Amino acid sequence: MSRIISNRMKILFITSGSHTTNDRNLNHFQRVYFLSRSMELTILARKGADFSVSAASGTQVIRSPWRGKAGLIAYATLLFLSSRARRYDIIVTEPSILGFLGFLGKLLGGCRWVVDVWDVPIRCTIAPGRIVSLRCRLTRRVFQMLYRWADLFIMSILPDFEMREFMIPRDRMLLLRNAIWLDVSQKATMCSPQENGFKLLCMRSVYTPQMGLDTLAETMLILRKQLPDITLTVIGSLPPHVESEVAPLRGIATVRFLDFVEHSELTRLIGEASVCIVPFHDVPDLAQTYPVKIIEYLAQGKPVVASNIAGISRLLHDGENGLLFKAGDPQDLVAKIALLYEDAELRTRLSENAARLDGDFDCRVKNRLIIEALERLAGKLT
Repeated sequence: MSRIISNRMKILFITSGSHTTNDRNLNHFQRVYFLSRSMELTILARKGADFSVSAASGTQVIRSPWRGKAGLIAYATLLFLSSRARRYDIIVTEPSILGFLGFLGKLLGGCRWVVDVWDVPIRCTIAPGRIVSLRCRLTRRVFQMLYRWADLFIMSILPDFEMREFMIPRDRMLLLRNAIWLDVSQKATMCSPQENGFKLLCMRSVYTPQMGLDTLAETMLILRKQLPDITLTVIGSLPPHVESEVAPLRGIATVRFLDFVEHSELTRLIGEASVCIVPFHDVPDLAQTYPVKIIEYLAQGKPVVASNIAGISRLLHDGENGLLFKAGDPQDLVAKIALLYEDAELRTRLSENAARLDGDFDCRVKNRLIIEALERLAGKLT
């Protein structure tokens, strides 16, 4: 059996984040929550960042006096040049240009460097314009070299897409999926679809053109002719370049748009939904992810209809705990929704199976695995 050496591990977590209770199912919130309660955690953060709802009492937070990621990098560099990095066993960095500080801390302080990959590092796929795209590609080239120095990658996305560019050895990856506070979501009140009509729900914080609102809009225009009592709620921010995709739905009484809702209200709306929709297009930026929202839908026992793309297909098993449709095909999405509308027994079966999530989707289980990996890396677990 493994044993933990008595001295507490000293971790420096470098992040550009800031937390509210709405973030509790996000990776960076969970990392602060669990690391601050298991180890001696110091957070190095941007100016104005708040961790009062995530960090344990007494957690040291060092904030840059200068704004933005550039200000944080400059301030952290000064700290590391003054030997600050030598105080820590491990530096954990988020998946952004802040990873440079992990490299610098290892170089100057001799500590281990861990990259926490919950999103694509140095995102290129949504960068507009040739100059921005060129800058992104050059930055990725730099990080291909820097990441050779990293000791461990906590992978909460699939490594087979954009991460391949960084040429990371598999033996330095801790392969995981996204996870949530499972019991909290499972305890949420669920409403019977028969009591509330047949309600579709689609939610993202901010939509991009790759997220399939064009597919969903075309689907709804077809469904409202076939099934007049069906309704749709779209939750999330719609930037101007996405607004055109849903313009045909504006003014339709059975469709409503909500820009932002608190997590408690979102939980209630999910509970009232008959079916939750995830209409992503099959693009690398989305195919490599394990969408947190799908896990939240399943935990509340909601039938889910989602695109048959890589990450989603590892969460949903077609016909067992959800239905998969061909990405970008509104006719297939119409068929899957109509099937659920007509088949109450199928809805019930999917709902019952959806709620049977195993412990891998519980953030406590996931973060216990992360902590054990960090302890081994620092030589604190034998």
